Amino acid sequence: MYSSQKNMAEQRYKKLVEKNQRLRDQLHLATIPVSQASSSLCDFILNTKDPLVPSVWGAPSADPFATKEQGCCSTM
Repeated sequence: MYSSQKNMAEQRYKKLVEKNQRLRDQLHLATIPVSQASSSLCDFILNTKDPLVPSVWGAPSADPFATKEQGCCSTM
């Protein structure tokens, strides 16, 4: 019975070490402010043609659900 408790403790220890390593890896990831990420997302959306959304890059009359405003981007 002592051996099984020792194995369980070793397994828990290994899991904690792995979790700790994942957290350390995440700590070193590069981050940017949300405002900058939102701005770059809006720029990408407005400057990239998408064949599934013709109202963004072309004839708005072809899309009956398109809004009349052009060049508007909002993120939530």
